[in-house]
Amino acid sequence: MASSSADLEISVNYLRRILNFEDEQILECLTTTSNELHRFINSAELTNEAIEILIHIVACASRSEQQSSRQKVLQLLQSMTESPILNNSGAKLLILKSSKCKNFHSYQCLLIDFLSVLQKLNATIPSALYTPQKIGLVSLLKKQIEGYDDLKNDQQVLENIKELQKCLIRKLTERAEAARNFKKKEKDSEDWLKPPDDFRCLSVMPQEEDLLYQTLFLRRNKAKGRYSDLDHYLDVQFRLYREDCIVPLRDVYEEFIKNDAKNENFRLENGRIYRDVYVQRETSTSIDHGEVFSIQLDEEHRKRIRWNNSKRLIFGSVLLLSFDRFKLTLFALVSESKPDEMKETGTFRIKIFRTRMNQQIPRETPGILLEATSAYFEAYHHVLTAMKSIQEDNLPFQKNIVSCSSSVGMPFYLAIDPDIFDLGPVLSVKQTQHESSESSDDEEMFDIDISPLLTGREKRTKKMYFEEYMIKVTDKDDWPSEEELGMDESQKKAFISSLTKEFVLNQGPPGTRKTYIGLQIAKTLLHNRDKWKIIRGYDQNGEMIERKQCLLIVCYTNHALDQFVEGIIDFIPEKELRNEIPSVIRIGNQSKNEAVNKYSIKKSAA
Repeated sequence: MASSSADLEISVNYLRRILNFEDEQILECLTTTSNELHRFINSAELTNEAIEILIHIVACASRSEQQSSRQKVLQLLQSMTESPILNNSGAKLLILKSSKCKNFHSYQCLLIDFLSVLQKLNATIPSALYTPQKIGLVSLLKKQIEGYDDLKNDQQVLENIKELQKCLIRKLTERAEAARNFKKKEKDSEDWLKPPDDFRCLSVMPQEEDLLYQTLFLRRNKAKGRYSDLDHYLDVQFRLYREDCIVPLRDVYEEFIKNDAKNENFRLENGRIYRDVYVQRETSTSIDHGEVFSIQLDEEHRKRIRWNNSKRLIFGSVLLLSFDRFKLTLFALVSESKPDEMKETGTFRIKIFRTRMNQQIPRETPGILLEATSAYFEAYHHVLTAMKSIQEDNLPFQKNIVSCSSSVGMPFYLAIDPDIFDLGPVLSVKQTQHESSESSDDEEMFDIDISPLLTGREKRTKKMYFEEYMIKVTDKDDWPSEEELGMDESQKKAFISSLTKEFVLNQGPPGTRKTYIGLQIAKTLLHNRDKWKIIRGYDQNGEMIERKQCLLIVCYTNHALDQFVEGIIDFIPEKELRNEIPSVIRIGNQSKNEAVNKYSIKKSAA
């Protein structure tokens, strides 16, 4: 029998020696060397072989049913609760071994051992399993068992893992009223489930746990009916949007781990691999705490890829980086990628986000980069960050989006009560009536000058109250004709709706002049910006405050935005474009239009 001295050093060889002992003897050996065992199982150098042997002998030792052994079993299991074996390291091993079963004992035995230890923990220290990592490990174990040919027909094993998962979910729901009921997904009940944490505390940047475990708490987007409140809406959308970004990364990571165990040279179906990359130097630290490094690709990638036409490694792409074949994973974002530089030197820059304190970035060791082809993190990053900053009553169109109100009122600049806001001839909205109007005395009318839109110099037949081409926006009969506006009937209808309603969706097939109508709307609003540029109100102390507003234009692509901005520049006075702060600012640095690029936010801030 092996020595039971407390000073005995625990090693893989020592574990092999006690492997064939009786369960009681194994338990005695492990508990009498508890300090050494604790150091060993929490070691960062723990190998996959050591994890396999450890989980097996712990499963054996915890089977002891003697009355005198219960405290020792509890002591042994307690030492396992915070070990990497039942967290990330164990999860990685399960994924790896699913495709490579050459070490120590069969994959079937490994799955049974993990199940046995987790069941024993649930029976003795159930609270130790109420963590995202442990629940994720149970979910992963269930997935692996159901996908393993030798076990998927074993009803007892399947019942055991299902019962374990069901028990954890039930307990977690009872304690935090937060976990999703995986077995019975009822739409009505989802609304009443409370999140396990505040979504604003979740990291926008993916974490290592996101690669290893399925996200537990996800509620479906509501296709019908209202959300209970703004936080309900934001929580649902944030978690779904974040998961949408993470899933491609998780798939690429799992695909690499499984294939890497079989063959060193392979391709990914859902991503790209860049082997033998080197970190050249650190260039700076960005404002979001990521450190910017220069990365050197290998010669093969530099020469083989046509970088000028490639979508590889573009700005904002999220990458997985490792120098030890993903025993430890770093997350990185492409911060600068120039096709000419990639072609000539194979060099680009990334922001690296360390996942552990004092984590070193090797300069001499070749690394591996993984890129998910279907995930463009830059688009998600800004939306997720903005969602975390939204507070009550500052979400645009909240009543329509969250409360599902179907009523659409006038824009704020037309709906202001003049008595409350002390409107006068110099304020943003003028209330008036044409002398020839037959409307009632208490009907509100609002004037907007649409003269920039008129295509000819025709005189209006109606008498204008202020000046030529001043109209009453709420009086449909006072609008110019289609001919005067240069629009057909449907275009005019879209144009009028856009200026008189706070929420409008104009749609149409290609060739229906949607961009033209959009520019005409922008032209009218900018020409009449005195109506909406400054909004006056009162603060909590009842004092008058002013809030300046601007016109925000968002397009789906950089090219579409450049076209729109170029159209706007044509009707902005030159002196306004030359101001210290120009009246047009193009946000983003991906513009390839020289006429627009000089109005980019970078050049305005320079």
